[in-house]
Amino acid sequence: MFSIWKVSLLFVVTLALAAATIPGKKDRPLLGGWRAVNVTQKDRGLQMALTVAIREHNVASNDKFISVISNVIQARRKIVSGVLYDLTVQTAQTACRKSNSAPENCSENELSRLSRHKKCSFVVYLVPWLKKEELKQNSCA
Repeated sequence: MFSIWKVSLLFVVTLALAAATIPGKKDRPLLGGWRAVNVTQKDRGLQMALTVAIREHNVASNDKFISVISNVIQARRKIVSGVLYDLTVQTAQTACRKSNSAPENCSENELSRLSRHKKCSFVVYLVPWLKKEELKQNSCA
């Protein structure tokens, strides 16, 4: 006869196998987990996160010239008490000096001939209903 622990073990294994074979379960992200953002579509939250990221990056950097985002490589978001954006981008240095130009007036059209391109990772925290914007992580290579 089966003992109670063998029946329990068999039940647990059966449940695990059933859960593993449910179609579509693997494709859905975890609730509260990271979700990819389509960078080719106009996403208002993504645009806001990119603006905050490059603005704060320019403030924190020791560069004499303003940088702009030239390419969004990857973006994902996570809903927390606001929205967290994890961004991987390529930046390019413009010919606009920080001391002479307002960043919003300096675009990719002003890229210098010797523009340095960097791959940067940013984590931006946004709470739009409280008008809160914060660059949590900023690293470039």
